Amino acid sequence: MSARQNIIPGLYISYKIKLAFAIVIIVTAVSTATLFLTQIKVNENYQHFVSNLFQQQVELFFDKRQTRLSAARDAIEDATTNVRLIAALNANDIDRFYSDLAFELTKIVERYTSNDSHLKPLFRFIDTDGNYISPKSNNAGYLMGIPESNLSQVFKDMLTNASDDNTDNVGYLNFTIMEKKHLFEILIMPIFDPGTFSHIGDLVFAAPVNSISNILGVSTQSMKSGLYLDGEFYSDTIPEEYQDNICKESKNVIKGIISKPPKVLIDKIPHLIFTKSLGENSQLRDFYQVSLFSLDELQLLLKKIRSTVILFTVIALATAIGLSLVTSHNMTKPILNLVSGTKEVKKGNFDIPVPVTSNDELGVLTHSFNEMTSELAIKEKMRSVLDKITDPDVQEELLKGKMKLGGEDRDLTILFCDIRGFTSLTEGMAPTDVIQMLNEHMTAMKKEVSKYNGVVDKFVGDEIMAIFGAPKSYGNDALNAAQCALSMMQARKKLDESGKYKIKIGIGLASGKVVAGNMGSDDRQSYTVLGARVNLAARLCSAAKPMDILIDDLTCERIENKIKTDPIVDLKLKGFSSQIVAYKLTC
Repeated sequence: MSARQNIIPGLYISYKIKLAFAIVIIVTAVSTATLFLTQIKVNENYQHFVSNLFQQQVELFFDKRQTRLSAARDAIEDATTNVRLIAALNANDIDRFYSDLAFELTKIVERYTSNDSHLKPLFRFIDTDGNYISPKSNNAGYLMGIPESNLSQVFKDMLTNASDDNTDNVGYLNFTIMEKKHLFEILIMPIFDPGTFSHIGDLVFAAPVNSISNILGVSTQSMKSGLYLDGEFYSDTIPEEYQDNICKESKNVIKGIISKPPKVLIDKIPHLIFTKSLGENSQLRDFYQVSLFSLDELQLLLKKIRSTVILFTVIALATAIGLSLVTSHNMTKPILNLVSGTKEVKKGNFDIPVPVTSNDELGVLTHSFNEMTSELAIKEKMRSVLDKITDPDVQEELLKGKMKLGGEDRDLTILFCDIRGFTSLTEGMAPTDVIQMLNEHMTAMKKEVSKYNGVVDKFVGDEIMAIFGAPKSYGNDALNAAQCALSMMQARKKLDESGKYKIKIGIGLASGKVVAGNMGSDDRQSYTVLGARVNLAARLCSAAKPMDILIDDLTCERIENKIKTDPIVDLKLKGFSSQIVAYKLTC
């Protein structure tokens, strides 16, 4: 299994990919946010621009209307101050009043006369009591085929809402003439008696609107505009198929249903609708200017902005990813070198200096790693030496810090094994051959000791001393020692069959209380056991005949007849005052 699988379960993703992915997310997020905010700002600026432009159009409308109606005001004012005209009115000669008034307003009437001969300006007089004075002749006042009763009601309603401070009012009305609606511009002028200067009534002047764009002051090519009046929309710059929808959206704005300028499609191009009341200062029916501003240029601008942002985003991503790959390579290469180094350390190879390639934190880490492996190499050499001179169980206890200078009482089994006739066997042998023979013998014997959880205490010449039950007991130490002794005999016999040297050994075992622990000085210690039972095991080993195993009575008791034994009564051993009862293990 690879190192990457050992660290974190699941899909492996390299640092380079993670860094590149993080950069892509950051750059994309920043670019998206920039584009989003830029579009919002551009939209706001564009709406502010067209709002100002629309306000200028509204102001232009009032300026043009003032200029356009000034001639009509002057002509009506001159006509209504004519003594003959007022005399006809006072004499209740209505036809003469209207005919004289038509004569006086000939030029104005001609100016406002539509290309359609039946659409001419009309004028009506309403006295101060609100009485509508209709002409008796059908041609007087340019009736245009509209029922007089209808005109009477419309003008009365209009004057009821009109101001009574003797100021003129301007507004718009629509009339249905020959089943077609027509828009009229209305001008109301007060009439005063030239002799007494008293207000005697009002003159209503209605002129047909020949061009909506003309009265709004806009070009039919550059601007789409119209007038909204009484739920109807009038325009000569917007195709009729779109007017109903524009009228509906304008009505929603006027009624406050929507607050922001709505959008409509004209020839597949989105337009913003701006609506403004033009009759706020008039007591006549309110009317509204409606202007449409194309968003085509805005969309082209936004498209250009998006393309620019995307281009710079791609460039930024390519640059950032390139830099991230270079940076991550400079970071991951030392890390991968360290990973390779750790694998070698895991294999036990400490002589693997990792090259230091940078002067940053990774360089410090690499240098520290090299120092660590150097120290580990030294410790491993020391441990190798320790393995050769100290049993693994003793090493474990030493490394745990559980062994201190001094001893403790332990109940265990001691085994001694030496070569019979060693002096005569080695007489005449070269020292190197003696050492080779002993190493071969001791290696085989130690192997059997380790197999049965024993600890080699020491090698003394041709003798090996092992203990079972210290520094750690396995619960059946005496039996382990006895089985180990039998196994050592078998191992020796095999060596004799295949080896150069024929060797006979004797083994002695004794069990009981001893003192076990580190013996020596503060700077040099050795783990061993001391006590009478140790001496007994050594004496039994000396007393054993070649290829015999002698054990004491306590060991015999502890193996519980699991191994066949033959008693040897009254064995006299050196150093012991009384005779010893011993037993011989048999295979």
